[in-house]
Amino acid sequence: MDIERMTVRVQKSLNDAYSIAVKNHNQQVDVIHLFSALVNQEDGLIPNILEKMNISVESLNSSIDLELKKLPQIHGEGISSQGVVATRRINEVLIKADEISKEFKDAYISVEHVMLAIIDMETSTSIGKILKQYNINKSDFLKVLSQVRGSQRVETQDPEGTYEALARYGTNLVELAKKHKTRSCNRKR
Repeated sequence: MDIERMTVRVQKSLNDAYSIAVKNHNQQVDVIHLFSALVNQEDGLIPNILEKMNISVESLNSSIDLELKKLPQIHGEGISSQGVVATRRINEVLIKADEISKEFKDAYISVEHVMLAIIDMETSTSIGKILKQYNINKSDFLKVLSQVRGSQRVETQDPEGTYEALARYGTNLVELAKKHKTRSCNRKR
């Protein structure tokens, strides 16, 4: 897997997944750690999409944390963070995310590709149960993603920052003009 084909946010999610595994005394970084990292990403695309799907991200995080606590833990003096390794499943999810990015005709693997890979591949795992519990499915996720992303392609290593940029940082002049025109019409009457 070529890390240079991953967006900055995907790389950060992988680092965060590693940190979550270390913090929880897990010997392996698994998909649940990556899922947690994606859902917890500050100003991230995934929490934004989930909120637009009317999903309580806070409640979802609680469910993920419960699953993390069920994972085997290692303790003792001989433990070091160097011993934490990625599972085969997390690598398979990243390979699937790469395939999805190519289906989208994107130049980079972005967080939405990773999330779609998790939704596709984790149906019979604890993540699958969580996804089902919160009614997170591929079609609804794609519907909201298309509203947020529009027809934009992932052509840079930081595309997530450009999605909905106008809504967050700009002024919609058409809306402003409509409001002003409405006010002008009301004054004339």
